[in-house]
Amino acid sequence: MKLTSTLLTIIGGLLTSIPLLTSAADIYKTDAASVSLTGRAEARMQIIDGKVDDQTRIRMNFMGKTMINSSMYAIGDWEGEFQTSQNGGTDISNDDGGGTFNTRYAYAGLGGNFGEVTYGENDGALGILTDFTDIMAYHGNNAAYKISVADRTDNMLTYQGQYDHYILKASYRFADSSVQENKLNPEDNKMIDNDQDGYSVSVTYTLGDTGVMLGAGYADQADENEAMLTASYTLNDWYIATNVVKGDKYLSTLLYPATLDAYDSLGYEFATSYTLGKTVFTATYNNLDMDTDDSGIGSHAGDVSDLAFDVSYYFVPNFRAYASYNFNLLSSGHGVSYVEAEDDIALGMRYDF
Repeated sequence: MKLTSTLLTIIGGLLTSIPLLTSAADIYKTDAASVSLTGRAEARMQIIDGKVDDQTRIRMNFMGKTMINSSMYAIGDWEGEFQTSQNGGTDISNDDGGGTFNTRYAYAGLGGNFGEVTYGENDGALGILTDFTDIMAYHGNNAAYKISVADRTDNMLTYQGQYDHYILKASYRFADSSVQENKLNPEDNKMIDNDQDGYSVSVTYTLGDTGVMLGAGYADQADENEAMLTASYTLNDWYIATNVVKGDKYLSTLLYPATLDAYDSLGYEFATSYTLGKTVFTATYNNLDMDTDDSGIGSHAGDVSDLAFDVSYYFVPNFRAYASYNFNLLSSGHGVSYVEAEDDIALGMRYDF
C-alpha cells in the first residue's frame, strides 16, 4: 500500500504543478509534445444468490507523445487500476482491508508512417478481435477466450499498423528469464527461462462503407493455441457481431486450478446492440465447450453457456448508469460448481474522464 500512497502523491503533485491545462484530457501540450490523462471511476455491485459484492474500480491512464521529426514520434503509456476490496475495513494500510492495485499497461515505443512498435506490458493481437463481441457494460465475452500471449501481458514486443481498410497487429512475448543458482558451486550458476514465450497475430478488414467488418487471428504459447474468426455489421443504430474460437486451452475453474494439460476447445459468441436516444440495449450469447470427457475431472469442467442482457442510460456522453443480468444456462455437477451455475446481476454507474 506504500506504493499506492506514493503514486497518488506523485500524481497529485503533477496535476497541480503543470500550469498549462488545455482540456480535460491534456495535462501538458505543445506543438511537439503532449501528456494526457484519461480514465474512469466505476461504481458497481455484483449480486449472486442474493449476496452483494462491491466491484468498484478506478482506472487512470497517462500517455506521453513527442514528435521526433515530421514522420516519427516517441510514445510512452502507463495505466493502473485500483479496486475496492476492503470487506468493511477502514484501515487502508491493512492488507486485509485496503483494496488492490495493479498495472494494466506499461510500455514505450516508436510510431510513424510504418505503424507503431512498442515493448513492455501491452495488449496481444487478439484483443482487437474479442472487442467485436465484448460490448456489454458488465457481462459477456467469456467464451471467446484469449490465451495469455494473446491477451494483455508483460515482456511483449508489439506491432500495429493500418493499411487502407486493413489493420494488422502482431505481438511476440519473450520467455521470462531467471538465474538458476548452484549454492555448492556458484560458478555453475546459469540463466534459464520459463518457456512461456509465444506469439499472436491478427488482421481486420473493413468492407468499404457497407458496415461490414471482418477479422481473423492466431496465437500460440507453450501447449496452448487458438484460431479466431470474427465478423460484425453496423446499420444505423443496430449492431450485430459474432466471434468463433478454436484451439487447445488450459483448464481453470472454481473447482479445478490451472491444469498442466491443454484441452480441445470450441467457443462462439453472438452480440447485438440497439441505441435508442440516450439508451443502449445489448445482449450476448456465449458458449464454450472444452473436451474434458476423458480427463476424469468432469465432463463439463470449463464449459460456458449463458445469455446476458443489459441496458445503459447515458445522462451525458461520459456518464452512464447500467443494469446487467446474466442467465447461466449450465447446471451444477459434472465439473460445474453451484456458484458457476448461478445467475448474477450487476448494477453500476460509470464516469469517464
